[in-house]
Amino acid sequence: MSLDRVKLSKSKIKNVKARRDIKRNRARKLQFWSGKSNFASLVRSIPSLKLEKDQYVDLHTKLVSRTEQKIDVLPKEVVGIRRIRCYSEALNQVYLHRALNLYEGAFHSLSCINVYQMILSIRAIYETTAAIGFLHGRIDSFNEGNIGINALDKAIMELLLGSRDSKILELDSNPQLLAKNVMTMLEHADKILSGKIMGGSKTKHKILKDCYEWLCEFCHPNFHSASIAYSLDKDSDSFLFNYDLSQLPEKDEKLIEYLLIPTFAFIDIFDRNRVLLDRLMDEQFA
Repeated sequence: MSLDRVKLSKSKIKNVKARRDIKRNRARKLQFWSGKSNFASLVRSIPSLKLEKDQYVDLHTKLVSRTEQKIDVLPKEVVGIRRIRCYSEALNQVYLHRALNLYEGAFHSLSCINVYQMILSIRAIYETTAAIGFLHGRIDSFNEGNIGINALDKAIMELLLGSRDSKILELDSNPQLLAKNVMTMLEHADKILSGKIMGGSKTKHKILKDCYEWLCEFCHPNFHSASIAYSLDKDSDSFLFNYDLSQLPEKDEKLIEYLLIPTFAFIDIFDRNRVLLDRLMDEQFA
């Protein structure tokens, strides 16, 4: 057998082993999460869901398959690609942890007919997608040469340590601790969704921001939020308050569908971040 064929055979064996290890790792994760939350059974037990329930379960499975239990920290290393990689991967997992729990929480709330809690969970997933989109935008800008490594490191530290708690900010006057505005991050995430995922111009679609603002109408104590609490009985000219519902009205049930867009976008951007970080490492240490 020629040397080239030997190398090709070894490469094939290596790829097969890698795929096998990935499948085993995913199976272990799914087994853990299945025992923890039994999410698929929960979703299929909710009669009010109008869309294919498998679609919701599939998104949950994709979120679970991306979880990691440990990422090594490089606390003493100066600013550099290794540090960028480490903290960016950690942020990816921070946002995944948040998105996964909020995703499950939205369906638990729906099963308990708690529409306020459901909408709050869904809106928070939009915020999480906004944050991971902002992270992607910063990594991509560095990769394109538009910002330097110090600016990228500062953005990552803002995302990881940022706060608007005055007591925390008083402990350290460093401005990098100031948290990013969610609307700013939504604009960055919308550019990725519109330009890279949907294939349009960066500003053609503002889906995340528009949906987020719509959900805020239900989270704030105004008309849409109030409309969840009652129905009008024209015959008796009275407010009928919905304390003892056995099922949500259809208009409220359909709000669960607002989960689909940010969760799909989150998974796509999560994977894009990994690709960008791998590329940075390859270019730095090639």
